[in-house]
Amino acid sequence: MSTEKPIKAKYFEKDVQVLRLAKGALPLDHKTASGLLTVWDQGNVQEPQLLGFGGTRYEVVLPGGHTSIRIVFAAYKDSVVALDMQQQAQYTLAVLDRLAEIWGNVAHREADSIRYEYRNPGGLGRLQDAVSQELGSCEIEAPAQHRQAYTVLTNPLEKYDYGTFCYFAGVPPAGRKAIQHLLAAPASDVIRAVLRSTNPQARVYAVEAMLELERGGASISELDRRAMEKIVELEIPISVCEGCLVYQSTAKEIFARAGHE
Repeated sequence: MSTEKPIKAKYFEKDVQVLRLAKGALPLDHKTASGLLTVWDQGNVQEPQLLGFGGTRYEVVLPGGHTSIRIVFAAYKDSVVALDMQQQAQYTLAVLDRLAEIWGNVAHREADSIRYEYRNPGGLGRLQDAVSQELGSCEIEAPAQHRQAYTVLTNPLEKYDYGTFCYFAGVPPAGRKAIQHLLAAPASDVIRAVLRSTNPQARVYAVEAMLELERGGASISELDRRAMEKIVELEIPISVCEGCLVYQSTAKEIFARAGHE
């Protein structure tokens, strides 16, 4: 039985309003996080997450009628460096066809959403340089078989928790799946690169993975050990999941609980 619902004019008007609000911020070159938050202040703005080293991730949801627009973006010292935007529909997918015409060729239609993506290579490079300045550099070309895991673990826009068995279904978060893939290889050079990720949860996963490799007989260089120590001492919130419980912690507290003080 189909769950597709008819398009209602008053709801569609709201969908168009939030589309124009979201699209009105484009183009994003030279835009600031504070400026975007001012433009989208009528949306549901989530608590920003510090990425460390001058980086911050933001999330805003603009509610429409049949749809909503979820916006995730990262900034380095207030300059926007990356952004993903999705206008999603659940029960009235046909509305996306009409909205896609208004978006034009700046966004692309997917099965149940319309997606817009922005990356500023220079800005992302400056954010990565800030991380590397503190943690050391480890530039690699991830092998094809590890590229998906590497992308999940090095994307500042990826949102996942640190944990093993989480949520109602007791499943591993995306970051856990990705680091387990690298450990199974084992892809030690890729894990070393993830230590320098712009994603804070990924860095914690990488420290844990390096310690596991060491227990298996691998040696850790002084450069990597100093990076691991700095990550553990970094006083920024890490999102942790244990079953259905999701809470904020620090890397130091995480490893203290695990017996790795």
